[in-house]
Amino acid sequence: MKLDSISDIFIWIITPLAVIILVVFAFKTIIESSMWFSNNYKYFVKKKGKVIGKREEFISNSNETFLEIDQNNYYVKFQLDDRSEVEMKVTRSKYDKLNINDEGYLTYKGNILMNFDKEEKI
Repeated sequence: MKLDSISDIFIWIITPLAVIILVVFAFKTIIESSMWFSNNYKYFVKKKGKVIGKREEFISNSNETFLEIDQNNYYVKFQLDDRSEVEMKVTRSKYDKLNINDEGYLTYKGNILMNFDKEEKI
């Protein structure tokens, strides 16, 4: 296929890229909206727990599109009193304040950590 004009370039290269970007954006928006609605209808829960893990996820798509979007996601894993484990996405500031083996009371709604009150060790 020979691209003879600007309109050919636009039709065969730019348009498919724009469609891909829009589909990815729409998919991400739908997923995040469903997560928000799911969490919005849950009750606040306060339980005693312990920080047992932390992880950081770096997402970069700067090589895939002309838009450079880099993002860090932060997760903290808790073990609750009933020995169940929950992992929650947290902000960078909450991630930095929490350390492995911290114990206290966590307040959460769905999979959103609202607060963690550390117990002071004597």
